[in-house]
Amino acid sequence: MKSRTRDSCPRSLGWLLVLTAIVATPTSADPFEDQLAAHLFAPDVIMRHQRAIGLEPEQREVVSKAVRSAQREILELQWQLEDASSALIEVLALPDPEDSKVLERLDAVLTTENKIKRRHILLLLEIRRVLTVDQRAALREAEASEQ
Repeated sequence: MKSRTRDSCPRSLGWLLVLTAIVATPTSADPFEDQLAAHLFAPDVIMRHQRAIGLEPEQREVVSKAVRSAQREILELQWQLEDASSALIEVLALPDPEDSKVLERLDAVLTTENKIKRRHILLLLEIRRVLTVDQRAALREAEASEQ
């Protein structure tokens, strides 16, 4: 019986990873993701084009500070996500897990993933507020020329 549980755990992990990839991976065919990208800028995009958009040292510092703060919060959420994922895997590894227990653990995983995504969007909004209208336009132009 132990070997059956041990054998089913990696398969459960595989399914969890597939589920997580589906939920967490943006696709370029997703109109919502495309619309978000049209209005929000990732920190690496700003860093890559800082000279082209005339990013001021004060703006750079605000962006850096926002990124560091978000990274700390997201790191804590990632720890929580790992714990919630492990708890889900434990239940899935049971020979006949109760639906309610699986769904409870799945909800914990999805809730934490949602918190990570929300924090990421908040970071992008913070960054956007730092940029002028002209800088945003210049970033859009620079991104368009890269594609």
